Amino acid sequence: MFDSAWISLAITLATLLLSYPIALYLHRAAGAWRTFLSVLVISPLLTSAVVRTYGWIALLTDDGPVRAVISALGLPAPSLMFNLKGVFIGLTEILMPYMILSLMAGFGRLEPRIEEAARTLGASPARTFRSVILPLTLPGMALGCLLCFVLAVSSFITPNLMGGGRVFLLATEIYDQAIVTLNWPLASTLSLLVLIVFGAALWVYSVVLKQLD
Repeated sequence: MFDSAWISLAITLATLLLSYPIALYLHRAAGAWRTFLSVLVISPLLTSAVVRTYGWIALLTDDGPVRAVISALGLPAPSLMFNLKGVFIGLTEILMPYMILSLMAGFGRLEPRIEEAARTLGASPARTFRSVILPLTLPGMALGCLLCFVLAVSSFITPNLMGGGRVFLLATEIYDQAIVTLNWPLASTLSLLVLIVFGAALWVYSVVLKQLD
């Protein structure tokens, strides 16, 4: 349970860091360019997670293009498949569209006039981001983190395929106990633990929202 929690938290943080600049750029874009970029963001959701996972397997396998590029640059090429690294990369990419959409939904309070007022009063770009943009976008960040954390904790396909049976998370363990060993009481207990984790995540989210209000 603790392994699933910290791995999901790390994936959520990586997803947030990668998605925030994209969502902010999309929020500021306009016209046909924004529509085009929005379609690109949503398009991965139209593909099954199984297909996207197999795509990552083809890219990250030992004789795949990613390791070939790293080796061509003269850098040590670590193994990226059937370990935690592959699961981390695959789940981060798969969850990014959810994070971007959540962030954009929470960017409604971010108006260009507020940023212009801060710049007019002498705030630097970094100070404007820290004092104006970041506080106004915290609700969207909280929503995206909650959604991605819950999806990461309950994810089964990507950890099972890219982990190769070597990455043990709650979802994969529930499957093994229920289908492989037929230990249904233990599988039920682990499912209850997942519900407890979900409840804790919702409680943290509600506390954060109250603090932001």
